[in-house]
Amino acid sequence: MDIGQYILDPSMLYDVIYNKKAPNSLTSVFDKSIHLVTNNSNYLTDSQNLNFVFATDEIWNEFWDLYYDKIIYIILFLVEISLSIFEKIYDIDTNISEFNRYIRNTKILLALSNLEDSKKEV
Repeated sequence: MDIGQYILDPSMLYDVIYNKKAPNSLTSVFDKSIHLVTNNSNYLTDSQNLNFVFATDEIWNEFWDLYYDKIIYIILFLVEISLSIFEKIYDIDTNISEFNRYIRNTKILLALSNLEDSKKEV
């Protein structure tokens, strides 16, 4: 089983980066960082405020939590693309590629389970 196909679901990647209707997408942060006022119902600018201009430590901590939570999936996706290109260019044996994929998937599962465990401790 290739866990990568479940972790790296294209619709999830779209939601993480681009979906303006998803309240926790990076688009909310991108839009808030380049617009002083946003009117998207998922990430409205607070009344009498400007996005990030008067940001408190709490707002910055929320931003970094969101960013670090989402960037993992983007990096995993980029790693898989890079490895796929590398394997095609250098004509890597299919068995070796598959074995390496199993190793990567195991590491991904371990890393994500450790991440979940550390979130529970906080």
